[in-house]
Amino acid sequence: MINDVYNKLIQKKDEIMKKMLLTRTEWAQNHANAIKDEWIEYCPEKPVELPVIGVDGGMWVSETKTGAVFAVDAVAVYGQGMNWELLDSMAELGFLSPGNDTKDVVSLFMEIMEMKLALRGLNGLKNFNAELVLMDGSVVKKGERSSRVRTAEGAVNLEKIESLEVSDEKKAYEKALIEHRRALVDLLSFREKIIWISKKSRSTEIFGSEFPDSVILDLLTDSCGYTKPRPIRMRYLPVPMYYSFVRLRRGSKVLRVDFSGDEAFLRRVISILRSTETKGYPMQLLEAHRKARFSKADVRRLSQVLKLNLIKGPQWVPKSLK
Repeated sequence: MINDVYNKLIQKKDEIMKKMLLTRTEWAQNHANAIKDEWIEYCPEKPVELPVIGVDGGMWVSETKTGAVFAVDAVAVYGQGMNWELLDSMAELGFLSPGNDTKDVVSLFMEIMEMKLALRGLNGLKNFNAELVLMDGSVVKKGERSSRVRTAEGAVNLEKIESLEVSDEKKAYEKALIEHRRALVDLLSFREKIIWISKKSRSTEIFGSEFPDSVILDLLTDSCGYTKPRPIRMRYLPVPMYYSFVRLRRGSKVLRVDFSGDEAFLRRVISILRSTETKGYPMQLLEAHRKARFSKADVRRLSQVLKLNLIKGPQWVPKSLK
């Protein structure tokens, strides 16, 4: 019963609270010297206002008896300082049958669309006159997907996902992986134009702790700054790449930044991002995220238009058990 949980809460509240306050434990002291070696305070007094573009994507999946209907989109937002405007977008909707590993497949489609959108601008099909293009997420996660590719042949052009006219979902997925790798390599060839920014990172390479490096930095540092750049070891990289944890505003959350360049370049990136940040995060990337995400209202509208309630049939599980 839930009442038993509340009784346990009364008994164990102090013990649990103590464990959550890691900054007051011996654990924090053990990392103090490592923090001093890694964390570099840097908070430019005069941020550099230059135009940047934020690119992010969204996805929606709804399973049916015979497969899954999905929608993906990608949005590019342009701006300088705290200003922003919608610059470009792409979207696709389709059906996967029988729908095995649907969320993994659809997230792959979304990543391809994000990179295609950025490439479309960088290759001059749109007027992307920007100093930096900010991509959501870590390049390492994208690279891990590329490493699954067995062959470099048979890729499809995913300007539209409906071009995946393959009856075998496994073959369609393999072709999408190939296109994913090609888009990633093409995008990285723009070198210092592309910056990857991740709100969440589980890497532990810096401190070698059971806790992620980002958690340790969030708990034990407060100032604007960055960690010493470290090389990214990943296959299929056309250029050397590095990563650093960055804080754009005192007291805000640290972000993982993947980039191609030296430490001086990283400082320039921080100076540019400082002029765009809101609550420690670049405004243009935040707005791209907001415009790309599927809200509850969007999901209801899509479900109504596609008559998913009728297609799925009656639900045997009571709402109270969902």
